[in-house]
Amino acid sequence: MGRRWKMILKKSCNLHDKRYHLHYVFNGGSVMYVCICNGVTERDILQAIDDGAQSVRDLNRELQVGGCCGKCVSVARSVIRSRQDEMLLESCVNAAA
Repeated sequence: MGRRWKMILKKSCNLHDKRYHLHYVFNGGSVMYVCICNGVTERDILQAIDDGAQSVRDLNRELQVGGCCGKCVSVARSVIRSRQDEMLLESCVNAAA
């Protein structure tokens, strides 16, 4: 049985960003492409943030996010903010424990 990729359009998780993003669904898992021009996924961005990226400029240096058409910059910025919020909350919970 061959692998089957299914392309779907899915609303962004960010309620303030009503644009649609390209998702590939493979065997029940979903991959969101944030930067179509350079093939950068949300997972790539999250890994870069975990490795120390703190801004879209850092993502541009490491992954070339926003280096072509620039339409991905607002979504990349949203991913950065969300991950930083998660990290801050996690550090607060760990400090309180």
